[in-house]
Amino acid sequence: MENAQTALRMELKNNEPIEVGDLGAALTALAEEYREYTASNSPDIVAKDVRLYVRTIRPGSTIADFVALAPLALPFIENANSVMSFGQYIATLLNGLLLRNKKPEVGPKSLENAIRLVEPVAKDNASQMNIQLVAENQTINNYITINSVQANAVQNAARRELQQMAEPILGTRRNVVLVLHQARSDPRSRAGDRGRIESIYPASVKLLFENDGLKAAMVGGDDNPFKFAYVVDVDVETVHGRPVLYKVTALHDRMEISDQTDAA
Repeated sequence: MENAQTALRMELKNNEPIEVGDLGAALTALAEEYREYTASNSPDIVAKDVRLYVRTIRPGSTIADFVALAPLALPFIENANSVMSFGQYIATLLNGLLLRNKKPEVGPKSLENAIRLVEPVAKDNASQMNIQLVAENQTINNYITINSVQANAVQNAARRELQQMAEPILGTRRNVVLVLHQARSDPRSRAGDRGRIESIYPASVKLLFENDGLKAAMVGGDDNPFKFAYVVDVDVETVHGRPVLYKVTALHDRMEISDQTDAA
């Protein structure tokens, strides 16, 4: 018997048969966006350690239920809170693309995922997609419903945003403000450091420090490094136009940030 778990549900009420490629791309887009969301919003969680898994796919209308599991934990741990907040985030992302005066602050990857997520609905007139939360007691909370017309509008808005983001961002940026999202306390560590530079890209990106002294100056003291913003020079590396690495080459200053500033 299937265990009751809090799950994120994607329900496709299709009018025409769904192409396997479109369905697979939509499922993959949701999973990839969950990893992006976790990396950007949960610095205490390593993105590769918690993923969405398909719990079940139901007949009739195409219904896929997802749960978040940490495969390296013993036993497997369901991350119900992250599923709930992620469902709210997806609704905010899609609504932001639907409302022209409410531009979503996301990067190219999230826009591409939004396009793929709604593709089965965009191609099928009179169809719709529901993103829902299914609680352990099987109570259903609907986050958002997207019909075919709205799905096309989401895709068009996302493509416009992608065109506007097409300007190259590769190269050196000087005197930019960096906020840490996660950092290993060992200055010699080369893994697990991430930070956000809002003037370059809205999500957190992997960090590499030019030398151990630079990292020690930011995270090696007695102060909590997450309570500060740092004025730095960085070399930006990209893949498919999206920043994937900031190499910190100089530290000029640090500024204490208030509790209201979102540094996580």
